[in-house]
Amino acid sequence: AEGLVTVVPQRGAIVTTLTAEDAADIYEMRASLEALAVQRFVQRATPEQVAELRVAVDEIARTADSSDPLDQLQAKDRFYEVLFRGCGSEPLQQTLAGLQARVRLLRATSLAEAGRPAQAAAELSAVVDAVEAGDAERAAAACAAHVQNASRTALARLRAEAEEKAGD
Repeated sequence: AEGLVTVVPQRGAIVTTLTAEDAADIYEMRASLEALAVQRFVQRATPEQVAELRVAVDEIARTADSSDPLDQLQAKDRFYEVLFRGCGSEPLQQTLAGLQARVRLLRATSLAEAGRPAQAAAELSAVVDAVEAGDAERAAAACAAHVQNASRTALARLRAEAEEKAGD
């Protein structure tokens, strides 16, 4: 249902690989939808949820130097769980949930790039700074910039991997 497996007749199920074009589309959707979620979060989240978002971004920063990418991925998942819950929009949450499995694949690709985990932590900290200031527009812009930076990193990596495969 999440598009992670493709059934090939007489071969069975295989893991679906995302093309750079598919990834670019997903990142573009993410930038818009997550920016909207951040705006709604600023408008609707409780003070406790805002504090929870700060704790989640601090965990992302703490795991940025971790040698275990699973730590980084789990910290990012926690951040987005808090954000999506606090945005108070069931339709938006459902739409974003439909993208999450594919986003996790791309996130692992992006975070594998040297220096990207620390950069992502700083970008998301800027989002939370704007949230705490009650500035929905600045928070949305910071969120979109974060997704665009992740996109550039992941797409470059995906394209390089595709070129390597084509050369084999």
